[in-house]
Amino acid sequence: MPAYGEFIFGHEYAGDIVAVGRTVDEFQIGDRVVVEAHMGCRRCENCIRGQYTACLNYGNMKRGHRANGFTTNGGLAEYAVNHVNTLYRMPDGVSYEEASVVMTSGSPLFGLENAGGYFAGETVAVLGPGPIGILSAVMAKLAENGGVVPDSRPRWAASHTSPTEGSPRRSTCRCRSTSRSC
Repeated sequence: MPAYGEFIFGHEYAGDIVAVGRTVDEFQIGDRVVVEAHMGCRRCENCIRGQYTACLNYGNMKRGHRANGFTTNGGLAEYAVNHVNTLYRMPDGVSYEEASVVMTSGSPLFGLENAGGYFAGETVAVLGPGPIGILSAVMAKLAENGGVVPDSRPRWAASHTSPTEGSPRRSTCRCRSTSRSC
């Protein structure tokens, strides 16, 4: 991983494409996109098995992996270079904040899947008062589970119904899409 100060943080973001690589035809300048922080190198054993979040080449751009906001410039930078496979076109009417929250919702879903899933009516314990913990509690409540037991610190997490409410900043950094070869 690069030393602190060699990149700008921010891994959950959306923005507008301001430039594209010469082989990119899936997107064009002006498209509104939401970014997946990383998609793995797509060549190591873990990536081939579909476990790209456990990429064995994490952060190694020479091996084809970028982790936006962790090892390369991310959403807090004015511009961020993104591989075309990490971009998703945003529908009209969806805000940058909403798109970022939807992308972030993959984290608790991935956790539930790796924990063996859950069944309607089960009680869910949510540990951690951060944004993903809150989102996990909201998702469990929306799934109409038997109950949600949040960690003792944020008493309001289980009843919080709008993850985008009171968002501290607007994720409107500009994105730059690269060619498929990274």
